[in-house]
Amino acid sequence: MKNFYRVTAAKISNPKGHLKFSLQLDGNTWASMLAPNKASDKEYNRLYQFYLAHNRTLDYLVNKYVHLWVEKNEYGYEIKSLHSCDMVADFKGLLDKHDGEPFDTFIPIYELLKAKRYPLNPDGSITLRPPYSNLDIYREREAVICYRNDLNEGYATRENLKLIYDHFYANYKDDDNNPDRVTSIFLGRFAIRETTKRYHKTMGGVESSSCFDILKLGDKLSDEHLKFLSEIQQLIEVK
Repeated sequence: MKNFYRVTAAKISNPKGHLKFSLQLDGNTWASMLAPNKASDKEYNRLYQFYLAHNRTLDYLVNKYVHLWVEKNEYGYEIKSLHSCDMVADFKGLLDKHDGEPFDTFIPIYELLKAKRYPLNPDGSITLRPPYSNLDIYREREAVICYRNDLNEGYATRENLKLIYDHFYANYKDDDNNPDRVTSIFLGRFAIRETTKRYHKTMGGVESSSCFDILKLGDKLSDEHLKFLSEIQQLIEVK
């Protein structure tokens, strides 16, 4: 089954004295979850916390799009985990938090907008509607990337980021000669990143680790990067 649904009905029951949450998904499938008993489980169970936060009811879920995993068993469909009680609101929260900076998320918002027939750009991305129309989203393996679409050729884009990585960073070798410190550079979903791990003396367990973005989508390119991309463009035009 897919992993996002519109909740079309919700109910709470108490079979054999055990609290049970049930959600009707897309108008045709009921899926259920038994409320957790342990305090620690209650704290991290999103559906239970939603139930508490909304006056011990699930009515506020109706007509919301939820991100969850369900599994069929001999009794019907069971909610195995719930990751978002309101995909649209949670994604909007990320848009406002990052304020134009690129980010990735496991909320399947790309699939939702595609199902709602948002038009696809030639590269497969989707442009968001106002006031976020300067942002595109794109499916990158298991995650969704969000990035600006209003930058000119002087900035890092999906098209040139890999070219820059392959030319400048793909063959990076850590020449520090420190057996307790390892640095590597890799191409992440929306950035070229450098990670450093420091080990206990003579490669014991990891003592600390750090990671930072060398260049991410939307960053202004250096003169060196611009010169390299210009040379590539000239080669393409010659061909």
